[in-house]
Amino acid sequence: MLAVAPGNVTLHWRRPEWPHTGRTAAEAGQFESYLRVPEQLGGVFEACLIDGRSRVEAAKRVAPVLKPGGWLFYHDWFARDRYRDRLGEMLEDYALCEELSVTGTTQTLAVFRRNSAASGTTKAS
Repeated sequence: MLAVAPGNVTLHWRRPEWPHTGRTAAEAGQFESYLRVPEQLGGVFEACLIDGRSRVEAAKRVAPVLKPGGWLFYHDWFARDRYRDRLGEMLEDYALCEELSVTGTTQTLAVFRRNSAASGTTKAS
């Protein structure tokens, strides 16, 4: 995958270590190494885009390393009831700011902001 980012952006992209067989259901623990990436990177981040498997779990794992007031962009929020049904879990760490959709497509994006009072790291960015 080739990515171009401005000089003030560091892009971290990880593929889960699991065999992909289409849209099959996940098995318990199947994405654990993928979900550990945020804590392994070290530091505090200003923004994160989640687009993959186990998205609510990924958002929960990102929260401790996302600075208070930082942004979480969550792909396919509208179209997936299984994610929207877990909004209460998301609101423990984030405020839902906006829900966006691309006209004429099924592409959607939810914009969350990291709660200032949420638990997690307090290290300055």
